[in-house]
Amino acid sequence: MAPGNLVDSDGNPIGGDSGDGSSGESATPESVAPEGDAPAGSIQTDDSWKEEAQREKEKLGEEAFDESPRELPPASFLTVLSDLGFQAMFALGLVGSEESTERVVDLQAAKYTVDTLSVLEEKTRGNLTEEEASTLEQMLHSLRMRFVEVQRLVAEQLAKQAQEAGIEQGAPEGEPPGGSILGK
Repeated sequence: MAPGNLVDSDGNPIGGDSGDGSSGESATPESVAPEGDAPAGSIQTDDSWKEEAQREKEKLGEEAFDESPRELPPASFLTVLSDLGFQAMFALGLVGSEESTERVVDLQAAKYTVDTLSVLEEKTRGNLTEEEASTLEQMLHSLRMRFVEVQRLVAEQLAKQAQEAGIEQGAPEGEPPGGSILGK
């Protein structure tokens, strides 16, 4: 094929050797001329991006399945306690998510989760192994202390913000923000 001849997307020549350089077929957007050899006014397209995009798509698909299945712990009472404890710590802002460095405090959610653990303690009393009972007791004690600490910090922050805004605010008399969990 002579330089300057047009080819279709399959590499077949377009155009012939008739005096005007055309074979009756017109150049289409799929026509490609070799780089540097394109006649003036011809349309050039580069379809190599399609192949590259397809390779990237296949690579991403492979990476998604490359992850070996993660090992989940066996279902047990201790796993339930661990999950609920983590939920409470997350709600207290003691741990964050992988997606964000920002930690959000949700005292209502934390109180609910600690109350749920309290219900579990009450309803399972006498039916737990020594390890399960000890873990639950220690977890509840720790979470309650952390709840009070975070609750105090939130109340101080709200008071500071209210003072800066010139507003006097507070929780209902005798009740800290988020409610109390110590009486349970």
